[in-house]
Amino acid sequence: MVVLAPSSVQELFDYTIRAFNLAEKYRTPVIVMSETTIALMREKLVIPPEEEIEVVRRKKPDVPPDQFLPFAAEKNGVPPLPDFGEGYRILHSLNPHDEKGSIHWDPDVFEKLYERITGKIQANYADIVRTSGYYLDDAETAIVAYGSETRPALDAVNAAREKGRKIGLLKLETVWPVPDKEIRLLAKQCDVLYSLEMNIGKYSGEVERASAGECEVRRITKNRGIIHTAVEILADLEVPV
Repeated sequence: MVVLAPSSVQELFDYTIRAFNLAEKYRTPVIVMSETTIALMREKLVIPPEEEIEVVRRKKPDVPPDQFLPFAAEKNGVPPLPDFGEGYRILHSLNPHDEKGSIHWDPDVFEKLYERITGKIQANYADIVRTSGYYLDDAETAIVAYGSETRPALDAVNAAREKGRKIGLLKLETVWPVPDKEIRLLAKQCDVLYSLEMNIGKYSGEVERASAGECEVRRITKNRGIIHTAVEILADLEVPV
């Protein structure tokens, strides 16, 4: 499943629209990973006119119902999907099934299905995965963060920059698929990556994996029900306040 991580009220709105579009485009569940911090915020929200909002429509079958194979994928791995009531036979099931939609408890069928539904996400990595970078051009160290933690992270980066530290921030807008390419590229550039999260370090393991030993990865974690403050982050960066 694709997972998006908003960091503001505006992004929560925007990412929800994007989630529906990705779900329609790739025929897959998409999670918008909201959190209490955002839910309790009061911020400006810009809702554009309806005609300016991008809406992706699912690809429909171009063959009559009697010729339709519900899970015969096209080159991008995504089968067309009719709406209910249009006369097409389609299966919605967790069980392994073949292109016709017939359930088969067969290892070959299972493997083929699994490779297709995961492969269509990996094959479209460039369209699905998004990150934002701040002060990364000359960064010698960088913070990797997602969600509301990116807000104090950017404050800390700005403060550290004022102290002469060449540090940047990689904001993960998509947390799955993991932005392996972007993290790996940054790891090759930096001496240290700081993996910041309001957790016990679960995603830090992914940052370490994606870095592939190109640089040191240090964890900045907090599991107290509230996000880090910029001061706390600066302490872990060993930057005097």
